[in-house]
Amino acid sequence: MNRGNKRLVFVIIMDATRPDHLSLFGSKRDTTPNLVRHLSNSLIFRNAYSTTSWTPGAHASIISGLYLHQHGCYGDSFDLKPGIQYLPKILTEQGYATLGISLTPYLSEQTGYKKMFTHFIELWKKRPTWGIISDFKSKLYNICNGSDNKVFESVLLMKKWLKMTSDQNNRFIFINLITAHNPYKAPGKWKKLFLDSKIKNYDEDRVKHLSDSGGYEFLSGKISATEEDWEMVKTFYDQEIAYMDFRLGEFFEFLKNENLFDSSEIFLTADHGEAFGKHDLAYHTFGLYEDLIKIPLIYKPSNFRDGINVEKPVSLIDIFTTILQDTDYKQNSMYQTFDLKKYSEIPEERIRFFEFGRPKSIL
Repeated sequence: MNRGNKRLVFVIIMDATRPDHLSLFGSKRDTTPNLVRHLSNSLIFRNAYSTTSWTPGAHASIISGLYLHQHGCYGDSFDLKPGIQYLPKILTEQGYATLGISLTPYLSEQTGYKKMFTHFIELWKKRPTWGIISDFKSKLYNICNGSDNKVFESVLLMKKWLKMTSDQNNRFIFINLITAHNPYKAPGKWKKLFLDSKIKNYDEDRVKHLSDSGGYEFLSGKISATEEDWEMVKTFYDQEIAYMDFRLGEFFEFLKNENLFDSSEIFLTADHGEAFGKHDLAYHTFGLYEDLIKIPLIYKPSNFRDGINVEKPVSLIDIFTTILQDTDYKQNSMYQTFDLKKYSEIPEERIRFFEFGRPKSIL
């Protein structure tokens, strides 16, 4: 049972988002003004890493507190394994109202996610019956502005669920925002951002192809790309991040208007990074280079007022332990995690594992 009262916890995963492309983490482009506005007074971890370079394994690590060799979601093994204690299930069993929103089939009923939540929405497949109005608004927005990978609808559904469950003492929301994932095609006015950059001599057709799905041809050696081409691709990627930042800012404003923001606990992170031609790589999945495994991690504890930059070595798996410290769940010795609130106790020489299994389905 939760030791506190009216606990509200968010785990928000920005799929394929690199920290060096966020202005909160030092990007020269103003990609995340809303994160700066709302989350600067948080614990900002600047030495945070994923456990892998692909969605299934990273998400399994977040909700299990385990590395890939421990939880077994590895290579082409997407399913959550039985016999492991997963964060949403633990919280649900302790009486939390729990919401999961997935925009990818890697996090689905088939892979074992749905049964752990009181409400689970596979937005890539179908909407909940209570989200008909949200569905209509989302479709209208996309008709007028272009596809936004359902982040607009995701925010609407989170707002509605919070109002539906306002009588619950303890609530937990887990959501994957796939906005920055390729194809890099921001909607509306965001696709005009950052075009004043002085990038020259790039191939416009090739850049459009790489921003869509052409990176797989680059990986296989069928096409080549220049450094200028990739710099322009990064521009489109940054446009997507700026749009996601706008929607997150809109949601945080909603929380403030509902008097929920200060008391809430917010974990904002990514499951992995992204490659733009370096090491002859595109997108993610293949390899464990810094560009692919270094991630942003921001943690706003409840009623936290101090903005602190933390250089201690942290991992996605630490989210699990940090959330469960305020419950009666007892961790055993198999966990190699730390409580992010007690970051000063994390040893500088901490060992972290990064693992990669051969994804035959992608090949």
